[in-house]
Amino acid sequence: MTIAARAEEIGDNLGELDAVVEGEESKIAFNGKYLQDVLQVLEGGQVALETTSSSSPGVLRPVGVENYVHVVMPMFVQW
Repeated sequence: MTIAARAEEIGDNLGELDAVVEGEESKIAFNGKYLQDVLQVLEGGQVALETTSSSSPGVLRPVGVENYVHVVMPMFVQW
């Protein structure tokens, strides 16, 4: 999975993560602060990010934990 970040004050950053991806390739934009907030409180090493389209909410679930769901709304970005 490729993650790109852009901040006018700081600049651009590009990173790659090991991931198991199911489905077709897509692009979706989230506010990095909202992703950081949820990832800081989750325990465990793996998180599932489920998306259906670039304008639909993303769902984060810790792998192996059935009683936790976090929903993140996407941002509109002109690619």
